Amino acid sequence: MRLLLLVVVAIGLGSLIAFALQTKKVDDSALKNAPKGTEWLSYGMGWSEERYSTMTQINAQNIGKLALAW
Repeated sequence: MRLLLLVVVAIGLGSLIAFALQTKKVDDSALKNAPKGTEWLSYGMGWSEERYSTMTQINAQNIGKLALAW
């Protein structure tokens, strides 16, 4: 009985881990809308290859506070 319970728990945890590690699907619409988001889906952010991010977390006021996190 314990072995069966252990197997069921192991299968459940394995399924959860596999589900969590799935990558996001990148298609034409995702690449076209990439500059509007915060994820870099390709080398140049999106199809326009402009390499400009719309994120606002780093700005002229707080750039001096940046430091290595590792």
